Amino acid sequence: MPVSPIPHQQVSPFDRTRCLQLPNDELSEHIVSFAIQFAVLGYVDAAMRLISLLNQHDKFHRCQISTQNLWILWKLLGRWPEGEEEQVHEKIENERKRKAREREGGDGERNAKQAKETLAKIYDQANDGSYFPDVGSALVSALDLSLMLQEKGEEQENGGSPEEILKEISERIEERKQVDTLTESKRAWSMLKEGALAKLIGDVIADRVRNGKQEEEEDNLSISEILAIMDDNIRTNLESHIMFEELGNPIPDTLLHPPAPTSIIEEAEKRLNIKLPSDYKEFLSITNGLERPFGGVILEPPLHTVDNICWFSDNEDYFYDLPLYLPSEEIYFDLNYDFSEPWPSVGKAIKIGSWDIFYIWLLPPANVAEMQAKLTELLEDDELGEDKKEKIRNSMTEFAGSMEAFEKLEWCCVRWAAGSGASMTVYPSFRAYLGELAEEGGKGAKDLIVGSRFIGLDLRAESAREDEEDEGDRKQDEL
Repeated sequence: MPVSPIPHQQVSPFDRTRCLQLPNDELSEHIVSFAIQFAVLGYVDAAMRLISLLNQHDKFHRCQISTQNLWILWKLLGRWPEGEEEQVHEKIENERKRKAREREGGDGERNAKQAKETLAKIYDQANDGSYFPDVGSALVSALDLSLMLQEKGEEQENGGSPEEILKEISERIEERKQVDTLTESKRAWSMLKEGALAKLIGDVIADRVRNGKQEEEEDNLSISEILAIMDDNIRTNLESHIMFEELGNPIPDTLLHPPAPTSIIEEAEKRLNIKLPSDYKEFLSITNGLERPFGGVILEPPLHTVDNICWFSDNEDYFYDLPLYLPSEEIYFDLNYDFSEPWPSVGKAIKIGSWDIFYIWLLPPANVAEMQAKLTELLEDDELGEDKKEKIRNSMTEFAGSMEAFEKLEWCCVRWAAGSGASMTVYPSFRAYLGELAEEGGKGAKDLIVGSRFIGLDLRAESAREDEEDEGDRKQDEL
């Protein structure tokens, strides 16, 4: 009997479950996005708390450029999120060293004037937004001018007060670059910081940072349930229909094949001289291979029938030598930024799917064990900083659910895209790979870019709903 797919739901700008399930790189972007939005709304304490939490979680997060407009606000307030002011001084010092090397071929002596110039440059990144040729930048320019006139005690004719202009900005806050241009105005920050303080989502983000990644709904589904969702996505998701239309291919009636008999699976294990992972064998017992599923953005590679899976061949040494991004690509580059650290490679793996430049591989336990040993070695290295060790532990926990689960990992699954935009994603199991396809393949285009939506609109809508309820209660009492 076919399993009913999970109904597709509209994703809101802030979703508790999604926040608790975010991987680390997306979590950083999520936190910074909300911190900037809270700051613009006037929720300065909430914004400061979020940036402090982010710095506690990962001082090397990849969104540091995005937080620099907030430095204007922290300077204006005279107080900083935990760890943020140190980054400003580090940026100043790095800029000084760079200029010294250009001038003298070395670090040179610190020049007070240059340090002040660099400091001024950092704090004065505010501007009137005029380089954005749109209505949003014009409104910010008007706000900046209006605030300047107010500072000088000049009377403003024909309206155009800061309050009126800010109201106009708030009504188009989701438009392209509106928040960015607003945060670049120093005068605007002097107004924004006085807004009413509120804390809406800080506790949820703190929960995710402190307690790790929460299980996703797909984590508790059987292989057959996951396949049923994937099969439904290919027929019901409009984005999937568009993809098939662009390729000139008909939408398949089903992704599934007839199941592989147990004897065929056993023959494959003898041929490969290894016991295949149980989740993959369960998959084969339901469908012997899979047509190209929709992965949310593109069609994923089809999965081979069991008689066509094979080890890398001897002439595929390129695959053998790829550095293994386990538990994450970010960890590899953070710890091996100069490529001097010996790092485990993918090694010999089993090809279970491919199409064009895309490949799906099963990574055997011996290869995974090599990576586990490397991470253990790093965690026991007295010369490696505690902050980097904590990042390793966080990534291991996020990848497998816990440190203990990571240590027990055996088979992993790898998705590799070759070519100029080469990328690798490693999953803790074959089942985890299928689960992500089921989730991503059910999303529409709006869901994929939902991070750009401004949460202030929902706060305003929620306030309006509460006002309506209060008014309804009042009228009911009068009756």
